[in-house]
Amino acid sequence: MSPFKTLNIFKKQNRDINIPINESNILIVDSNIKNTKLLLKAVESPLLKIKVCLNPESALLASKQTKFDLCIINVNLNSGRSGLALAQNIKMEILNTDTPIMFISPASDMRSKIKCYHISSCPHIETPINTNIVRAQILSTLNSKYLTSSLNSDKESFLAMITHDLKSPINAEIAALKIILQDTNFKDGINSEMLNGVLGAAKYTKHLIDNILYKYKYENGTFIINPQKESFDNIIRQCIEETKYITNERGQSINYVCNAKDSITYFDSLEIKRVINNLISNSSEYGRINSVININLSGNCDYLVFTIENYGLGIDLENPNQIFDKFVSYAKKHKKIGTGLGLYISKQIINAHNGEIFVESKVNEFTKITFTLPKNKEINEKNSQ
Repeated sequence: MSPFKTLNIFKKQNRDINIPINESNILIVDSNIKNTKLLLKAVESPLLKIKVCLNPESALLASKQTKFDLCIINVNLNSGRSGLALAQNIKMEILNTDTPIMFISPASDMRSKIKCYHISSCPHIETPINTNIVRAQILSTLNSKYLTSSLNSDKESFLAMITHDLKSPINAEIAALKIILQDTNFKDGINSEMLNGVLGAAKYTKHLIDNILYKYKYENGTFIINPQKESFDNIIRQCIEETKYITNERGQSINYVCNAKDSITYFDSLEIKRVINNLISNSSEYGRINSVININLSGNCDYLVFTIENYGLGIDLENPNQIFDKFVSYAKKHKKIGTGLGLYISKQIINAHNGEIFVESKVNEFTKITFTLPKNKEINEKNSQ
């Protein structure tokens, strides 16, 4: 039996044609009122929630606030802004990165149609609009999306279950190694060195597992931050201590300078520690052996500013900030271990705190990552709801 609800969408030869569909959010962006009326007629159904925007500004705002199952965008908007450019901006929003997009343009405009297919493989809507054809195109696109989403959901659930089950033995291994290392017989010599190496590897494995679980939690809408009044300076010092097994192994040192007169503010210390640990781990992994990692904390009455800089490989991307996208990683290129999730997760956490994160880099020289955190209880608590 199909997991989707059925929708009697139109009649042919006095027979209802049932097409499987789920409840869906659809965004329509078109400044042509005649087109929007025809599109609304084509998708009229209690299972379909339609948001109509007549200009790109309101559409972009909607894409920041709502996850849509389908976007329908006219290539030619009266505002002078291209519908193609709007589509690319919508796809940059976290909520709608994977949202399918259908474009509208005149049947004779072959050039625009080719450009549209470069952005999206969905069916193209030609004007003048034929509601029966458009209705079939929309339902076909939604069905394809739901089938893909169902398969991805099963895969994600399986991955989350496996990684969750892996946490227990890893935590037990770490606890056992710590107890052994407290024994005076292992304080010196090769035994201590080997066990510390195993402990470091276990902690790094736990770090990777935590990142995968966090991604699952965030993308399934179960992630909530819990801001508490804390010293940001103290959190940084704790992170430096917790990650010293990573930096020590590569002969690196951390130079931390706190220029913030007051680092007390509201934030989720557990999640911010996850960010800083990710950044230190990355800085160590892609920094030169025996190099210095510089960390600085500054700020004013409104914001705290955290920066971390390493000297090494740099980021070989036209837009270095793409490194915050999901699964973007240089691990394979440089023959290292990594999931490409650490910086993606870090960005979600900083965004949840209403902060910003960005990177500056020069290939084979340095990488500097900066994030800001508002010193405002109301701003932070708003995002924890």
